[in-house]
Amino acid sequence: QFLFCLDAASEKPLWRNGVGEVRNASLALAHGQLFFLESQPRSEERQAAEVAVLPMLPADPKPNVPLPSQPYYPSSKTAADIRTVVALDAATGETLWRRPLDLTGMGKGLTLCVSQGIVLVAANLDATRFVALAAEDGTPIWTKRTFYFRRPVIIGDTIYTLPYGHHLKTGALKMRTNPVTGTLTPFVWTKAYGCGGMSASSHTLFFRSGSLA
Repeated sequence: QFLFCLDAASEKPLWRNGVGEVRNASLALAHGQLFFLESQPRSEERQAAEVAVLPMLPADPKPNVPLPSQPYYPSSKTAADIRTVVALDAATGETLWRRPLDLTGMGKGLTLCVSQGIVLVAANLDATRFVALAAEDGTPIWTKRTFYFRRPVIIGDTIYTLPYGHHLKTGALKMRTNPVTGTLTPFVWTKAYGCGGMSASSHTLFFRSGSLA
């Protein structure tokens, strides 16, 4: 299997790079780089991921709002889910770096989001964790256990999921002032139903449930 790039004007091939199995929803283009998840890591990468220790932040509290569905927790007999985050030079197809990760139990439909020099490894549905890497070289920056229903969107320096917001570069919960008590509390929102993911503008989140937030 391979990825390839065509010149948009001439339709001539620019480069071709042999890769392992790639989930199409994980492809992300930013900073002159093409990022994706390989689903079948090399044997040495699998071994490295199994012993790697990532910088772990304290877990988020369980949200006090109802969710459309519950986080995905695989059984103890589930095989380790090792994936490799890969970065290519978008102009040449050259492999810039590879970072194997143990993403067991992270959620359903693993994906990538890239912004402001951060590669965010996330899940598309019923998710339990984030992993943030440096786009420049794949160095792990932070990882965090949390709860979110659908694939995140990144606006500015904030990761928005259902039900939380997180700071992109630190993983800290986004806070807001409670209009009743005046105290700082986590930014939390929810919806009643709807299987679609979110989209967003600078000031508005859009989603299926007959509502805007």
